[in-house]
Amino acid sequence: LKSISHPCIIKLYAINDLKFFETKRPLSSRKHGDKGFLPPCDMVMSYCSGGDLFDMASKNNLPQWLMQRIFAELTMGMKYLHENLIIHRDLKLENVLLKLPLEQILAMKDAPLFKRQNLIELGDFGLCKKIQPDEMCTTRCGSEDYVSPEILMGLPYDGRLSDAWALGVILYALLEDRLPFDPLPSHASHTRKRPRSTAHRIARYEWRWVKLLNDTKQEAAKEIVEHCLVRKIERWDIFKISQSTYVKTVISELKF
Repeated sequence: LKSISHPCIIKLYAINDLKFFETKRPLSSRKHGDKGFLPPCDMVMSYCSGGDLFDMASKNNLPQWLMQRIFAELTMGMKYLHENLIIHRDLKLENVLLKLPLEQILAMKDAPLFKRQNLIELGDFGLCKKIQPDEMCTTRCGSEDYVSPEILMGLPYDGRLSDAWALGVILYALLEDRLPFDPLPSHASHTRKRPRSTAHRIARYEWRWVKLLNDTKQEAAKEIVEHCLVRKIERWDIFKISQSTYVKTVISELKF
């Protein structure tokens, strides 16, 4: 975070630079006052008063234009990271932070400031990694609902394509008000077989449209999801996502 700077990525302003004495005793056995005791680490980061996207989306019926704007900004931030060979590896609704409460965002939609103010910041870089151009990762990490099949199955994976998979999950969740690999609602399920686990459905690329099944107005958004939640050899990378109509039309209007 100290080495990167983008409007749609959380800012790290300061961090406690305390020096600790090394000891052979495990951290779990140390007590306050011991040499080598590790106190809580204080970090000063940018403040996002709107909370996280999961909370906002689950409590409110977000308008389509706002979903599109949020996803476009998230794509911008991820494109910046991938251009700098940084993978996030924990993209999810909870890690997308809103700069302002929903009421303020809705109120400023038609104001000139709206196109000059970023609405989100991507946070939680605990699993991020700086990679080499052709590096394949092997560490299994991420949140189960958002993890790509190749990570789930323990295969070497391209972290950038796994991030793209997670972007597809996020966009699907915004559009459908549910995660793509959750069990289908009873009205949309055509089988009486025992429900498979989330991991099983992810490994089999087993997802479908429910709410937007016959919606022709969201084809641009659906196109992204349909090119992200697929096998890695067919999956769009962040650059193709950024060139999609759904994203490009928004980015072209922003002034930050």
